[in-house]
Amino acid sequence: MKKSLKTIKKDTKYTDIYRRMSKISSILRLISSIAVGGFGVYFREYFEIVLCILGVIASIAKFNQKFDLISLRVIKNKENSKFFILMSLIVIYSLINPIGLIAVIYDIYKRDFFIKVIEKDEKVD
Repeated sequence: MKKSLKTIKKDTKYTDIYRRMSKISSILRLISSIAVGGFGVYFREYFEIVLCILGVIASIAKFNQKFDLISLRVIKNKENSKFFILMSLIVIYSLINPIGLIAVIYDIYKRDFFIKVIEKDEKVD
């Protein structure tokens, strides 16, 4: 099934927005992970130090992720599959250090933004 030129341009536009928002998300996760690690070192909390290390590794891996042209449905499936992980991160960061919630809240905003765009696009088609 071939895509029309209009669909390809629209997917390219949203892929670029998704790429930029993912880069911002990984930078926020890196900054908040370093802040959580700083509190962990200061207060000698091992859970915060471990969470800092895992957050830095995850943010670097996400920052280096390559994006090809992906359709809106692929973005929707990726964001829906990440929802349970985001909810569990909210619980974990709420118990350990709320500074880490900054990146998680931005990820939820990114997810909601793309789901609204996709639903609006499906109503138009």
